Amino acid sequence: MDPNDNCPYSYNPDQTDCDGDGIGNVCDGDCPNLDGLNPVDFNDFSILAADWYLADVNLPSDLNNDGIVDPNDLEIFSIYWLSNCNQ
Repeated sequence: MDPNDNCPYSYNPDQTDCDGDGIGNVCDGDCPNLDGLNPVDFNDFSILAADWYLADVNLPSDLNNDGIVDPNDLEIFSIYWLSNCNQ
């Protein structure tokens, strides 16, 4: 195993880490690929917008897992704008 790999158990040759947290996008739970397609774009944003200010622990748009989709989730989302979550 490579000690410099930011996602050692998943294939990610370019080591993309959009939010700079040391975890590669491919295994980073923060990466908001809400529609399952890359890149993170307006389709994902429309899912986040539909969940806006809804409170539920199971909302996929609740990116920080605090039980509500709010500006904090939008901030996380914006970090990944037009990023490929599977690289």
